[in-house]
Amino acid sequence: MKYLVPVLLLMMMLSGCLNSGATTSEGPVVPEMETIIESENHSHQFMNIQPMSVANNTAYEVNGSVWVMANWTWVFHEPVLWEQGNMTMQIMVGNESNNTVVWESTPANNTGSFNLSLDSLNTTLTLRVQATGSDNPTDNLPADWFHVHWYVEVMRPVSA
Repeated sequence: MKYLVPVLLLMMMLSGCLNSGATTSEGPVVPEMETIIESENHSHQFMNIQPMSVANNTAYEVNGSVWVMANWTWVFHEPVLWEQGNMTMQIMVGNESNNTVVWESTPANNTGSFNLSLDSLNTTLTLRVQATGSDNPTDNLPADWFHVHWYVEVMRPVSA
């Protein structure tokens, strides 16, 4: 018991020395992110004799970063009476009253692909395909057609 009092006094005197007194700061807070993957196909085969048009739109609400990939294949014949059919692809951001086209292409090659990355969006992302084509019943060729495969990855912060 006679050693207990000095040991307790020594422990009480040294207990304040264990803390350096400096505050430690944590690193920057990185929000937890989640990935949403969407896949969309736009395609059409023109079975009409005269040229006609078709359009497909897909809209996504985006709050974060987005990566869009498009793969396309098409066949447009050149008829004798009118111009060859074509296809136009667009990526737009904004709402219905104020859309901004961030990418547009009328591909000259019948196959191809494209990638686009956009950061810090808080708006609607719209993928659009417009095409014009026809079918000539007097030849043995298949009708005009197109196929576009859209692949979309959205990275957004997880709300706590």
